[in-house]
Amino acid sequence: MSRKAKLSKGYANFLTRFNNKYKETYVKDKITTTIIVPEKKGIHFDRVGKYKTEEMYKTTDAFGSDFRVYLLESSKVPAHDPHKEDMKYNQEHASIAKKADGEYRITFDDLKSFASSVEAQGTHKWLAIAIETGEDSVVGMKFNGYTLTADDAAESRSVGLTNGDIIYWMKADRGSTTAILTNGDKETYLSFII
Repeated sequence: MSRKAKLSKGYANFLTRFNNKYKETYVKDKITTTIIVPEKKGIHFDRVGKYKTEEMYKTTDAFGSDFRVYLLESSKVPAHDPHKEDMKYNQEHASIAKKADGEYRITFDDLKSFASSVEAQGTHKWLAIAIETGEDSVVGMKFNGYTLTADDAAESRSVGLTNGDIIYWMKADRGSTTAILTNGDKETYLSFII
């Protein structure tokens, strides 16, 4: 088991840079960063009282046995996107393997950079990761603190997934990343290790 801890940015950065047992998420505010910490360290934080931690569930406990993570097939990238050929190339030149519950290793050859359809997200080496939750709908779930809406379900359907699936566009050139996924009162994390 792991725990979620909200720490000062400096301390969180120190822990995640020098020990791979601590995983940085992109849940941040002006002075804190949320990271994933080992169970024993989380209990220590709680006892000392400086930081409060919360339990993280295994993906199967939060979503059931139908939970699955994989790279989107290259044939399913959005046909209308002006960067569809670069998208297909990236999907065909990467692979993903499950290491442990909630942890996935991504390997790739040289990927192509292209601009996101959301201008503010910039140009990166994007990879489309499919997350099958096993639920009927993702509406109301949270992904890194963002509440998923009908628009997110529609985006999943646009690439051949269902209303209960998430399409996560990962910036592969940013290195490893960890996302927090919330289903009702249960939170789990997904680490993508590059």
